Amino acid sequence: MEPADRETATGLPPGIAAAREELTPMLSQYADLCAAHEDALVLFQVGDFYEAFCEAAETVARVCEVTLTERSDSTGDYPMAGIPIDNAAPYLESLLDAGYRVALGDQVEDAEQASGLVDRAVTEVITPGT
Repeated sequence: MEPADRETATGLPPGIAAAREELTPMLSQYADLCAAHEDALVLFQVGDFYEAFCEAAETVARVCEVTLTERSDSTGDYPMAGIPIDNAAPYLESLLDAGYRVALGDQVEDAEQASGLVDRAVTEVITPGT
């Protein structure tokens, strides 16, 4: 089931989505996961948190009742919201209850061992029916 107010598939505002070559490596990685999972809200592991950016961040903040913050990089300022991984279950339940499919983009290599950008991949897609 799709929520009636579903945001853009990538969760990125048109200006950022149109300027993919100008994105930071991390935001580009997030955009790639969003593009590969257009039917889901992507939560992106950054350390001990799952973060969402742009319109997806606004959804996470609204549905999960968490603070909407802002991240700045070379593309400008954009919304960000996060939930702690060690207490993600109630937040995920709220998103599922609101009708969202959630794709978890986990770090698939040790951040301390990574040379450069930490590799991330969607390791699980959770649906309201699961």
